Amino acid sequence: MEPTIPVGSLVVDRSFDEEDQLNENTIISFKVNRLGDDVIFTHYFKKKEVDESGKERYYTQAENADRYDDYKTYREDILGTYVLHIPYAGKVVQFLQSPFALLELGIILIILLIHHLLWNKFDKEEKAQMELQMSDNANYSVQDEPVPVIDQTNEMPREELSAKTAEADANTDKVEKEACVEAEEEVQEEPYIAEDVLFGYRTTPSSGAFENGGAGFTLSVSVHGIVRLDVHKKKKTARR
Repeated sequence: MEPTIPVGSLVVDRSFDEEDQLNENTIISFKVNRLGDDVIFTHYFKKKEVDESGKERYYTQAENADRYDDYKTYREDILGTYVLHIPYAGKVVQFLQSPFALLELGIILIILLIHHLLWNKFDKEEKAQMELQMSDNANYSVQDEPVPVIDQTNEMPREELSAKTAEADANTDKVEKEACVEAEEEVQEEPYIAEDVLFGYRTTPSSGAFENGGAGFTLSVSVHGIVRLDVHKKKKTARR
């Protein structure tokens, strides 16, 4: 059918119904038995006649042929009428229908599957490495974070310094007063004073005779010659 339809083109036909009538020189696609194989041709329809069997025979002819086709074509052999064609697309269809195409298609699918598996593996490893690197960078950033340095050159305002000095002095006076109160709150023992004391001596000085002002001892001698030694211990009461 060249040059109208180049060899290897993909032909698109419209279905042919029983009620449709074919006009002369209409391009049709039909089935023929070629050396025992069913093939499809696309030729011009030229005429129809009733053959010796009583059936209508459709005569077809190629574009550059000088006679009708030798194949006997009947109504049931006609597939459709020509609409358009796609150049070289028929070769692709023929190749896909061949055993070699199935073999190559299987090889391509295997290659794609291996590529997919390897790609996923490398992608997971790369993601894990990136997460580990990000974690290390985060740890380094936390460790390298500068410690804020307090500016020690700034002098404290005089008002604040005076307030702190006064507070420190008040605390010191308070401690001293508490120490004096603690000393005054000491419980003193009742002094031993004999009516017939001739001579007496104690180790801790006091304001009165034989009054116990602190720890120590008291030595007394009576008129009867009795010597008495009393040991005094300082006692303290709980702080108020």
